[in-house]
Amino acid sequence: MNIQNVKESHDHILFKLSSAGLTSLESRIKGMFDTYEEMRIISIT
Repeated sequence: MNIQNVKESHDHILFKLSSAGLTSLESRIKGMFDTYEEMRIISIT
């Protein structure tokens, strides 16, 4: 699973959360995904 796939599924999850009105969870999950992507990039390089 490459970073682009992670990002796309991340955006899809945020869209579902937004439509459900869970915007407080949205920013928390976005932060977790951003941290995950940073760790992936560091481990690749």
